Amino acid sequence: MSKVSVVIGANYGDEGKGLMTDFLSRIKNADLVVRFNGGAQAGHTVVTPEGKRHVFSHFGSGTLAGVPTFLSKFFILNPIIFKKEREKLISIGIAPRVIIDPRSMVTTPWDMIWNQFQEELRGEGKHGSCGVGIGATVDRYERYGDLALSSPDKVWLFYQELINAFTPTKAQEEIYDRYHGYIHDIGVYGAYMQDLVYMKDNISGEDVSPIFNYAIFEGAQGLGLDKHMGQFPYVTRSNTGLRNVRALQWELNFDFDEVVYVTRSYMTRHGAGPFEEFSDIPIGISDDTNVPNKWQDSIRFGPMGKPQWNSIQERIDLDLHSNGFTRNSFNMPVSVTHRDQYYNDFFTEAQYDSFGPTWKDVGIK
Repeated sequence: MSKVSVVIGANYGDEGKGLMTDFLSRIKNADLVVRFNGGAQAGHTVVTPEGKRHVFSHFGSGTLAGVPTFLSKFFILNPIIFKKEREKLISIGIAPRVIIDPRSMVTTPWDMIWNQFQEELRGEGKHGSCGVGIGATVDRYERYGDLALSSPDKVWLFYQELINAFTPTKAQEEIYDRYHGYIHDIGVYGAYMQDLVYMKDNISGEDVSPIFNYAIFEGAQGLGLDKHMGQFPYVTRSNTGLRNVRALQWELNFDFDEVVYVTRSYMTRHGAGPFEEFSDIPIGISDDTNVPNKWQDSIRFGPMGKPQWNSIQERIDLDLHSNGFTRNSFNMPVSVTHRDQYYNDFFTEAQYDSFGPTWKDVGIK
């Protein structure tokens, strides 16, 4: 029977899931990386020993190791970002192989525009959206089902009617007029149709269950943003832990080898929501991937101590127990990344031993 390793963020994302997926893909001789939640809002950075660097959003982080990607039914496809990322990978000499589940949701530009419109209207009360349409896509599917692949013109019409029916306040008029123009722009429709054809031409819809022996299941976001476990409304519209993997187990017929929960040696949060920040960022901490942007502002850095570690353990236990597992169900290493940036005195070797098996000695940074 096929085996899998699962990589899950223990906090609010940005823990190092991409580099762990790349690392496991190589040492486990994986033949498939499975994206089992979220969508193209991920930003998983991988740097190879040869110096190739890529920030993965739509593709699995084992791609630079030559491992194909399976985008499961729980992944949200985005033809616009798919094309941009595939062309970027080709430019560095990588021709990615991608297999999709035809049941996957698909984001259109109008989902993205509507998400951005709603978030901009919130002003100081924003939820922390990435601006790539995840929430709007899920809402639309829950209400109307799949139209994006079969009838993109109907999705366009749906959002035209939605924004036409919106009555802005005086203070919202400038925002409304701008997004009203975006949604009605015929050029957006034409560009999207080209991107949709490009994606269809460069994916496969084959059944993956007979073709993999060992797969890495790559999670996106983190347990602190899980739609059931996170702090509403500062959550993602996704199950970020084991729930989706558990559901896929019955379809793909595999056994768990290990589940790797990932955290940095300090805390991070990119986007709105409660967070205890450092009063001053310690020297040496930097993040070249998570640059400030309109939707999530700047990434915030915070301390890692016993309270934070206890919260991580509680989230892990809740994820395990709610899916019928305990810490003894399989090998469960806890990966602590970015120790080259910040060697926290909290993480002594003795304390590591008390946490159980970890990847502390494998050179992961």
